[in-house]
Amino acid sequence: MSALRPELDVEKGLRLERLGRLINWMQPITAGFGIAYAVAGLAFRNLALLGGSADVFGYLGALWLARVRLRVGRVEAAAAIVGYALLIMTALGSALLSFLFGALVGIGLAPVLVLTPYLPDAQLRRFVWPTMATVVVVVLLDGVAEPLFTQPPLWFQRALLCSATMAAVGMMLLLLRNDALRQRTLLDNVQASEARYRAVAESAPHIVWTSGAAGGVEYTNRQWIDYTGLDLVESSGVGWLAAVHPEDAARAREQWTEAVTHGRPYEIELRLRRRDGDYRWHLARALPVRDRAGRPSRWFGSAADIDDQKRALTLRDEFIMLAAHELRTPMTTVYLQLESALRQIDEVVERRSARMRKALIACERMNTLIDELLDVSRIGTNRLQLHLSQVDLAQVAHEVIERLTPAATTAGSSLTLDAQGPVVGPWDAGRLDQVVTNLLNNAIKFGSGKPIAVTVALVDGRAELRVRDHGPGIAPADQTRIFEKFERAVSARHFGGFGLGLWIVRQIVEALGGRVHTVSALGSGSTFVVELPCTPPATERDSSDHQTGGHVTA
Repeated sequence: MSALRPELDVEKGLRLERLGRLINWMQPITAGFGIAYAVAGLAFRNLALLGGSADVFGYLGALWLARVRLRVGRVEAAAAIVGYALLIMTALGSALLSFLFGALVGIGLAPVLVLTPYLPDAQLRRFVWPTMATVVVVVLLDGVAEPLFTQPPLWFQRALLCSATMAAVGMMLLLLRNDALRQRTLLDNVQASEARYRAVAESAPHIVWTSGAAGGVEYTNRQWIDYTGLDLVESSGVGWLAAVHPEDAARAREQWTEAVTHGRPYEIELRLRRRDGDYRWHLARALPVRDRAGRPSRWFGSAADIDDQKRALTLRDEFIMLAAHELRTPMTTVYLQLESALRQIDEVVERRSARMRKALIACERMNTLIDELLDVSRIGTNRLQLHLSQVDLAQVAHEVIERLTPAATTAGSSLTLDAQGPVVGPWDAGRLDQVVTNLLNNAIKFGSGKPIAVTVALVDGRAELRVRDHGPGIAPADQTRIFEKFERAVSARHFGGFGLGLWIVRQIVEALGGRVHTVSALGSGSTFVVELPCTPPATERDSSDHQTGGHVTA
């Protein structure tokens, strides 16, 4: 896209140059007519000619002011001064020199043609009205009414009219010649820019393509042809879809159509068929080039091969799942043995019981980490399953608080729940429990041993869960980042964990159709807010699965 920026600079430079030449031509011509009017007016003692001389010299001053504006790059302001001053000179001239009736009508209309390349459409439309008013004034004063002043001799009128006609014709010829040179220069620059763009596109290691405003492909570089085996003719229009995997084609076309319709950037991951028949994942992107009105006039796109990265991510997720399962097997055995031993311990051996409890807590913590690893794998491979049913968020929060109260007490914090009544919605009870648990564990960990308040309410038809702590708070720059995978707002040296808890919360909440965010400031604690819809999406309400509790893979 940036390749077109130089053309905009060239266009502005040409407008500056063209208007500068126009003023350069008009200044000596205007000065010549002003001097001729003044000399003739003195010689014939004619008030109309002397007034015309003052009128012309006034316009000469306006040309000087326009040149000053032009020197600082204000093309539109300079053009407006030239145009409006010409209309004023024409109106005053019609009152003084009625014999120039035909010439003055032409001069009154000339500014619209002269200023078209320099003024925006809206300003040019506004300029038409004073132009028409000026022509009406000329017609009334010179074509209908009697002359207001004594006119110069007839022979001088004819000579002056011939001179004005030749000057006007010469001016128009020069303008036409300058326009032709301008168009040729623009064409040369566009062709040079196209050549530069094609050289860059052909040397790029990725697939590069362009399309018109309607979205039809117009150009592809050699990388596309070598990879897919489709030439430009076969790829033009929507022919490029022939190289897209059948499972991705409909989605690619739908998103491309939407991007073209609304003029939005296009980005999609899809599989492209190599000429040997193998499909590889690519990241395709396209951006619009807009015209002066802001409408997309062209699209520039690229596609980069990301198949190796996708395979690496898949292998990583498979490794995490395998590692989690391998860790879970021995931990489950140890957990069950410790739990059984704990139930058999007599009250008199309290000290041993405390040690056993610590061991049990350690096992629970390890189980939590394993669950987080499994959730990373499930989410990464789109296998996070939701079992939807009518769930009371207030009841879930109450149960989690009861379960985590011992851990909060150990950390020096107290847990309170404020819920005015049931808040019911179509959610996954287990996953909702996981959301509340992760948020409370996070508050206990970073709450500095201070009270933690949980609020459950119905706000504007949506369920809202708030977990408020009085810890050190979170900097504004970190409040979005902490919901990403393996991210944390503090150093891992001081607090354990993988940095997955809040990311898992966000994934579950979004899978349930809600959103999560934090309100925090350094030194003022943090409030984590979860918002959930109390009604299922339309597609799920229509599903019979939800008659008795649905099953959804997110």
